[in-house]
Amino acid sequence: MARPWLCCLGGDNLDRLLIYIAVTLAIATVFFSISRLKPLADHCSEARRLAGDMLTVYQSGGRMIGEYRLSSVLVNGSGIFCEECGVNLKIPTLNNTMITGRARLEIVFIQEEASVSVYRARD
Repeated sequence: MARPWLCCLGGDNLDRLLIYIAVTLAIATVFFSISRLKPLADHCSEARRLAGDMLTVYQSGGRMIGEYRLSSVLVNGSGIFCEECGVNLKIPTLNNTMITGRARLEIVFIQEEASVSVYRARD
């Protein structure tokens, strides 16, 4: 069966063309897959940032509102802990709570108690 559109391609040229098309499709597929990936939240850096913000509020005696994406961060009377990330900040806090997921938190220094309080901020 004759293929008129392949008349000018010899066996070698046809093989090169097919390889070129296959490689181009493979590269295009990889780029398409990469473009559809969403960046994952880095829970450990967020836990470290929360700990740093708590320490800043404690040392300055102020307050701060921030948004965090956390994975099992424990805030209790003796500080903030994340077993997964190794975060372990020991400062006096008034809360006993486990924070998971996306949270908008308000961190406040309570002068009467000389400690920090962490709770969900109101919009």
